Amino acid sequence: MHILKNTVNKPELTYEQLLNKIACESKSIQNDLENWIDQQELNDARIADLDVAVDGLWASYGADKSDDSHFLNFYKRMFSFDTALALYAAVLRDIRAQSFDRSKRAVNVVMKLLRAEKKIGGVPLLHFSYNTYNDRYIDPYIVTGPNLWLFKALFAYMLHSGDLTHYDEILGFVICALFSLQVLNSDENGFGCIRAGYKHNDKTESYGYDIFRECSAVDILKTPVPLIVLEHNAVYIDLLRLMTAVIDTHSPSQYLREELLIRHNLTMQAIERLSSSAEDSISWPAAIYLNSKIDNYDSSRVIDHYTWLAASFIGVDNTVPWKSINVIIKEFVSSITSLDIKQGSKIVSYPFGDKKEVKGLPFFSLTHQELFITLSVQDKESLRSIIQTDTTAIGIIFLTAFLRNSTDRDRNDRAIKLIKDLNSGLRNIYDKYLRIHHGFPSGMPFSSKNILNYFNTMPSLTASVSYFIALEVMRTGYAYFLSVPVPAGFIRT
Repeated sequence: MHILKNTVNKPELTYEQLLNKIACESKSIQNDLENWIDQQELNDARIADLDVAVDGLWASYGADKSDDSHFLNFYKRMFSFDTALALYAAVLRDIRAQSFDRSKRAVNVVMKLLRAEKKIGGVPLLHFSYNTYNDRYIDPYIVTGPNLWLFKALFAYMLHSGDLTHYDEILGFVICALFSLQVLNSDENGFGCIRAGYKHNDKTESYGYDIFRECSAVDILKTPVPLIVLEHNAVYIDLLRLMTAVIDTHSPSQYLREELLIRHNLTMQAIERLSSSAEDSISWPAAIYLNSKIDNYDSSRVIDHYTWLAASFIGVDNTVPWKSINVIIKEFVSSITSLDIKQGSKIVSYPFGDKKEVKGLPFFSLTHQELFITLSVQDKESLRSIIQTDTTAIGIIFLTAFLRNSTDRDRNDRAIKLIKDLNSGLRNIYDKYLRIHHGFPSGMPFSSKNILNYFNTMPSLTASVSYFIALEVMRTGYAYFLSVPVPAGFIRT
């Protein structure tokens, strides 16, 4: 680890010591986030259509004074992506406690859900979201990305706990529901990539109710969508590495290792093939539409490409994450002067004070304005001054992984500076949000402002868990959340 020089009168700190210092300075916030996450644990919650109690998992949003709170908090909406990250956080807390009771309980509930989904709908994957209290809404979509994160968390649990009770069943779910989504026809333009999910019944008029009755045809439920979302493939790469880590550590399914290697390298090669690289920048298409007569790409630029995708190449080809860091600095670092909180149907602005500008990361590029969502001109302009807290925390995790695998002093200095800026931004957002809630810990807001149905300022599980994990990764060096280490022999030249 290289040395970063401080002022003449202070001792020199290594980058590792600096990361630990940044995390320790935010320890009280991390403790508050743990407590808030615990408050989000579901009680007397049930997904009626699956006949599964989900106590021990987590509600995705806390209560606030916005109109949205009724729909998302009152019915205890549970998003599958949030569930996956919260399970990861539970594993990290259990590693610290040297007891896996908390995460084991959640794993058992997740397994019941996956079994029920397989029995009723034919695919052992979670839907995008569920209402878990006093309402039967289930999002009709089954999306690959959140489920990949969920299976990453399950394999991380098995890796660290050594509990392989559900290993064979989980492996079976991956093989039948996720491996079948990978494009293995070399003539297709998405060769090597994983498709974005399973098709729901387009003819349904239930809008999230009675979806199993209206989508009872197994051939419909098992039809992969003709779409590839690029950032999903980064999560797939990490999952394949985690599966191999479990095999290498605990010795189950040795026969599978070669297949995992082949699938991994096909996806890595696809991500490299689909990239457009310049001297100090890189980009990928946001999506690929399959079954088209011509190559049909969506060229939106989103932060997940420059954190999730780029992280796959850390320790393999560090020019890819470095070019991504350049793009983040030039196109994604956003500055805000206030939190614009929705109260009822009105927006109330809470300035940080003293003309302070707080930095963080939005989801979309600030300069590249092609978006895969439809927004008004005014809302597009609002995207230039927005911070999404979970993507900012993931950015910190990506930069930390880069720093720990880089030997370039100048690059590392820029990475640590950006980590400091982003962490300072999240600290300021947390402190302001705490004051808005009169000193009662309310987690992290999902975003710094509201834009239609895409970004909100409610207390968010994914935001709170992401920042908790970022602080834990900086403090402990945990390496199995993002940019999972490449297994021995996986990258063949």
